[in-house]
Amino acid sequence: ASTFSSLPDVASHHMPWALPHWNMSMRLNSARKIRDYQGPLLQSHGDADEVIPIEMGRKLFDAAPGPKQFVVIANGGHNDPQSDEYYTALDRFLDSLPPVGTHHEQ
Repeated sequence: ASTFSSLPDVASHHMPWALPHWNMSMRLNSARKIRDYQGPLLQSHGDADEVIPIEMGRKLFDAAPGPKQFVVIANGGHNDPQSDEYYTALDRFLDSLPPVGTHHEQ
């Protein structure tokens, strides 16, 4: 799984010569949008992602409020299937959530 801070950031990473921040009409600024999300967050990112650098995933994670966990998938590429490491983190994350129908204080 990969996440990115904004579409212009991704375009700039792959095409720095194209000045994507100036001419991109669809920005998809995830880092700005995630500030409004108040629920728990599990974010994973492969450290070998050749499409979305892990720094962009970390930037998005850092912008998120509330309870959150960042999981780095060792040797994980952009389209790799999820590893045992991912499923272990997912199980721990789900176990940390309150049961459905209960109120969770933040």
